Amino acid sequence: FEFYAAVGAAGPGFVAVPEHEMGAEQAVPPPPPPAQAHQQGRELTTDDVLHKITKQVEYYFSDINLATTEHLMRFISKDPEGYVPMSVVASFKKIKALVQNSSMLASALRTSSKLVVSEDGNRVKRVQPFTESDLEELQV
Repeated sequence: FEFYAAVGAAGPGFVAVPEHEMGAEQAVPPPPPPAQAHQQGRELTTDDVLHKITKQVEYYFSDINLATTEHLMRFISKDPEGYVPMSVVASFKKIKALVQNSSMLASALRTSSKLVVSEDGNRVKRVQPFTESDLEELQV
């Protein structure tokens, strides 16, 4: 006798499985470490990864992104100098996938001509502050 759970009875995201297959857990290989990212079938070098990190964070701090999302603006507005904690940037999904530690993130961002990393490496901001008039220009 085989038991098949009704489709959807196990809840959303679950699939009915024949009883004889239950309990036969399969090992799922862990995802590759961030440094082993691949792009178009080739291994990314450290320089490639650092470049990707820099370009992604530059986008996060770009006029168009800051005008359309409030998340980073909240942090920029809280700090009198416009800095955002590096831990906030490191928490973004795309950055997490590329970065192994906060010093790697700070090192990558120090190569940017659009961003400034604090001396202690714990904060980052735009070279050119994002002003209210920048926001108004983009909303027209």
